Amino acid sequence: MRIFQRIGFAFLLLIPLMGWAAEVLSVRLIGGEAGFSAQVQARIETLIRQVEPDVNFVESFPSASRRLLIAIGAKGWRTIEGAPVDLPILAVLPPRLPYDLVATTSNRPMSAVYGDMPPGRFFNFVQLLSPKKGSTVALIAGPSLLPRVSRFESFAAERNMHLHVEKIERESDVGPAVERGVQHASLMLALPDPVAHTAATVPPLLLITYRAGVPVVAYSEAYLRAGAVAALYATPEQIAQQVLEIVSAYKQGKPLPPAQTLKYFTVGLNTSVARSLGLTLPPAEELETRLRQMKE
Repeated sequence: MRIFQRIGFAFLLLIPLMGWAAEVLSVRLIGGEAGFSAQVQARIETLIRQVEPDVNFVESFPSASRRLLIAIGAKGWRTIEGAPVDLPILAVLPPRLPYDLVATTSNRPMSAVYGDMPPGRFFNFVQLLSPKKGSTVALIAGPSLLPRVSRFESFAAERNMHLHVEKIERESDVGPAVERGVQHASLMLALPDPVAHTAATVPPLLLITYRAGVPVVAYSEAYLRAGAVAALYATPEQIAQQVLEIVSAYKQGKPLPPAQTLKYFTVGLNTSVARSLGLTLPPAEELETRLRQMKE
């Protein structure tokens, strides 16, 4: 009899946990209507449906449900204005400065997957592509990058490189900044910056650097196709995998993690541009393997 009493008591203790675990997580996706953001949103939804089929995708949140708003890209970030202050938000590829401002001044439960790599990984990549010690790397830094320039300089110094920084405030500053940068550097590093790298600035930047014989190492596949010699980026599938891991942990009752940079990555090489600049690059697979082995 005592055994049955113990079993019954243990079962009663488990009832609250079982009920909580069974509560459906309602997720709303917003923001990714075109371009890369739309690809990321589609992959996120597909992957969550495959791996977490009991997640409920909604257009509006039902009452008394566990909720998570996933805002994708700059448009998704803008649309969260006016959202309830207790609504948990996962921002995917948000503009960094606005996100950081809200995250440090709000009590809202929130997290982010930024659209950039850990700086150490990017400078490891540059080091593998330009192993000569003491080489100078140019960087065009707009307002969103300026607060992190000192960190970038430290990462470069740790790898026996010098970082030459050209600071800009507006798109019209980019051309002259690139002209100055190529006079000092053997390589141009393009890191995500909404002022330095736009549809209007990338073509002249690539033309100036190409004429100067200075290769560009960039952060996206589109930049690579446009004429960068190499790029370190995450595909929509890789970003979706990172988001899935956050959603799965949150669904299991864990809190949203601190904002994080891109976890998974792909190495892309533009061999035709490399040849025209007289460069011989290791295979992309070799670079990826070596990057995973290096301390970031």
